[in-house]
Amino acid sequence: DVHTLLDQFGSVRDVVCSSVEEMSLCPGLGEKKVRRLWEAFRKPFSSLASKKRKRDRVMEAMKRQKEQEEEAETEEKREDCERDVAANDGGGGNNSEEEDNGDEVKKKET
Repeated sequence: DVHTLLDQFGSVRDVVCSSVEEMSLCPGLGEKKVRRLWEAFRKPFSSLASKKRKRDRVMEAMKRQKEQEEEAETEEKREDCERDVAANDGGGGNNSEEEDNGDEVKKKET
């Protein structure tokens, strides 16, 4: 079909600018195919595909932003927890472990 059109019209520009009647003179091109080609040449570039790509980009950006916010919130909670542990620990190590070790020693002595 492409070869037929180019042989008949000489260039893509001339094919695109041709009328339905001119295209229908090409051997092997039926009425339905000619109509679809002519409509495709005249139809503005599809904004539907462009809108879908834009929507996909926006959704991806929103997803990344949400992930970043969740990561920041998780990091903030971790830092709060570390501050609480440090404040309750008094900076002297793990007292509960020392107490457990002391109890074991006392039990062994008796």
